[in-house]
Amino acid sequence: MPRKSAVAIVDDDISIREALTDLLESYGYESRSFESADHFLFDRHRQDVLCVLLDVNMPGRSGLELQNVLVRETSPPAIIFVTSRQDARTRMIAMRGGAVAFLTKPLDIAQLMTALGTIASEMGA
Repeated sequence: MPRKSAVAIVDDDISIREALTDLLESYGYESRSFESADHFLFDRHRQDVLCVLLDVNMPGRSGLELQNVLVRETSPPAIIFVTSRQDARTRMIAMRGGAVAFLTKPLDIAQLMTALGTIASEMGA
């Protein structure tokens, strides 16, 4: 089984994907970006993804719907929601669904890096 090391960015906004890619790479993380949940689901290399940075609102399958699919897998990636949606109900659903963190835009970089560091150390990455 390949070692999980990449961080996937799943967001329909290209500027967010590009900014997160640059940020992650500046901290030494390998990243891959996807414009939709389905693009991520059908990627043949997604099994080596350690963590998914996931938007809530996207055309097609939402971030919460993708989370529901991923948590049923044998070895699911960790999920960190990065969203502009700030309502308590959505946050509660995401966290009860197993998300590691629910971060809002504009993103607090320190919070993101802390969450990613925790995930990496727990997964031995």
